[in-house]
Amino acid sequence: MHQWCHKIACLRPMLAYVAGLLVTVASLRLALACFLLAAWLILLHRLFSGRVNSLWSIRWMPGAVVLCCWLGLGLVAGERTRKATDRPSGWNEGFVFSALVDVTVLPQERKKTWKLGICVRESSAEGWRNRKLMVYLPKEAAVDDWQIGDRLHMEIAPSLPEDGGYDGFDYAGWLRMKGYTATAFVRKWQWVSSADRWNLKAMGARLQSSLVSVFQRTGLPEESVTLVSAMTLGARESLSGDLNAEFAQAGVSHILSVSGLHVGIVFALLRVSLFFLGYTQRMRRFRDGLIVACLWVFALVTGLSPAVCRAVLMATMLVGGGLLGRNTSALNTVLFSAWLQLLVDPLLLNDVGFQLSYCAVIGLVLFIPLMNKLWYPSSQLIRYVWGLLSMSLVAQFVTAPLTVHYFSQFPLYFLVANVVAVPLSGVLMYVAVACLLVSPFPFLFQPLSVCLSVCTKLFLDVVQGVAQLPGAVSKGLSLPIDQVVVVYILMACMLAWIGGKRRMCFRWSLLCLVFFQSRFLLDKFMFLLDR
Repeated sequence: MHQWCHKIACLRPMLAYVAGLLVTVASLRLALACFLLAAWLILLHRLFSGRVNSLWSIRWMPGAVVLCCWLGLGLVAGERTRKATDRPSGWNEGFVFSALVDVTVLPQERKKTWKLGICVRESSAEGWRNRKLMVYLPKEAAVDDWQIGDRLHMEIAPSLPEDGGYDGFDYAGWLRMKGYTATAFVRKWQWVSSADRWNLKAMGARLQSSLVSVFQRTGLPEESVTLVSAMTLGARESLSGDLNAEFAQAGVSHILSVSGLHVGIVFALLRVSLFFLGYTQRMRRFRDGLIVACLWVFALVTGLSPAVCRAVLMATMLVGGGLLGRNTSALNTVLFSAWLQLLVDPLLLNDVGFQLSYCAVIGLVLFIPLMNKLWYPSSQLIRYVWGLLSMSLVAQFVTAPLTVHYFSQFPLYFLVANVVAVPLSGVLMYVAVACLLVSPFPFLFQPLSVCLSVCTKLFLDVVQGVAQLPGAVSKGLSLPIDQVVVVYILMACMLAWIGGKRRMCFRWSLLCLVFFQSRFLLDKFMFLLDR
């Protein structure tokens, strides 16, 4: 285990930082204590290093200093993000203030209102500067031309939704986890100015809108246009709830979210398109640097979602390691990319997409080698099918605890759906990107539009067909967060036992099973008592 931690260099400091983010009580005092402890350890190490016969007895001190510092930084970052959603002073019923705000989330249509996210830049009330709010505007508001980064003047009467929300969904808790302080229904607003020219998110949103308009020119039905836009550009705002539900029931929701699969396809397309830059070492380095730059532009267009940033960060580090002539560990690269994202935005730790994305990738990195050892077919076709099956099985297996915890359901036909839908989604994405590339040439654009229409219809028929099968999804499931943690500890112990044949890991696995069963029986017993 000690040797494994050394191999994954960023594991221990990252865990210390995450532990700091998770602590919610007296964070600043604990952070100060961690920094003081780190200072004392440095002094003691300097004192003892010249006065003991061997440094072996104090070899742990430098590592402990690093862990204490990262734990303290995590505590400070966690406290700052929590304070950003606390109630400012002077907030009471009927409180109204005027503010200059920037649009951070594009308007989304609801039954009677428009919903959008804003960030307060200047405020007439104290304590509201740089706060994020989720606001609602009347349906008659003309918001079609609004873009991310646009500046408006608003009269805001903030309110906080009740804890518990509706249908068991804690909307207030969801707002806090996303960094929002409050909600508000805005009746008075005035458009002030468009987004700054060099606002990166605004540039990405404008580019995304122009690319979506290319798909609208293909003549596809509206549902197909929104599907292709979501899969290739990350524009999920227009997706209907029914379509989202069908993908969830079929077990292929990951295809709708732009993630590592999509970044891999874009990477492959760029590699093929730039084949003429691969003849010399210098040209290959230029090609790899250009590909990385294009991938970051793609990430910007898709909204810099956690899954895309993770995939592009990993590609950047892998390409960088290749340029420097160094071997890179896949698991170390995954964890380091997660660490970097949490340093930039600690609130991502509460993001469900972030959790599911990294759980799936870490599971693939750890379990796929074991699956290949279990069976590695000689036939290339069978190997491809086995690869799809094993990847789908592992991804669903490692994300199942989180899926059940957050959504209380689990798709039962995910293997069938993924074996068919993943290759079809790859073909659809290739054709969609080709349409974008040849859009200035009508004689090429028209036949590709027909191909895109056929691929989209076939893809939707497959997904909807699987979703409509009897018993496609098991609903009403429940898994509390403590059991989720125990299940993941059990997975780690079983993996370590299978890989290293360590008896201690097997004992820990049995202990996790006993805890899980005891917790389950206790819940059943308390349910019977309540009746």
